[in-house]
Amino acid sequence: MRRRAAFDARSAVRRRKREQPFAAISCEPKPHEASPTRFVATLPPGLRTTTLLALTGHTRQEIAWPQRLADPALRQRIAEIRRRWLAYGGGSFGEIPGLTGTLAFGSIRRSLLALARQPGALLASHDPDGHLFVIGTSQNPAAQQLNRRATDITE
Repeated sequence: MRRRAAFDARSAVRRRKREQPFAAISCEPKPHEASPTRFVATLPPGLRTTTLLALTGHTRQEIAWPQRLADPALRQRIAEIRRRWLAYGGGSFGEIPGLTGTLAFGSIRRSLLALARQPGALLASHDPDGHLFVIGTSQNPAAQQLNRRATDITE
């Protein structure tokens, strides 16, 4: 029992030495890291949508089209977002981390448009690592297995 107690004591000392450098680091997000999310949450729905689209790399046309905004209306929204960001205590838009992630969603989306327009393409998307993929119809002109089974069952 004494050997087990000594073993446990040595393990505890090693664990404390290993974990001590990280004990001072807090797992809580810093106010600057959490501020963009909090800022976006304070916006009205129209401005929130415009802000998220702008921060994820969409172009002016890609922001205006789904919201059915004219160019002057889009400029007014962007100016209002900037005013509110400065009133919120933020700096320039380039300082807002955390919403865009590490992927360039705008360029990925533009690449996917060409893939989705190919004949037979049903869906074009990307995985979390940014790898593009396309789901399409079968390239085999013969009947597919699912249809064969359905005809076997009905006969």
